[in-house]
Amino acid sequence: MATVKPTLKEIQQAKRDSINKMLASIGSAHRNGTLRTAPAPKPA
Repeated sequence: MATVKPTLKEIQQAKRDSINKMLASIGSAHRNGTLRTAPAPKPA
């Protein structure tokens, strides 16, 4: 039995969806002021 492979279009759509979700969660975190990617560098 042949395994069903997703088509290129389906793969690209899934990538876009995951990227959009990621960007949306980052954007909402920014709006909420909860995003802390890295501690701010202290001035030397």
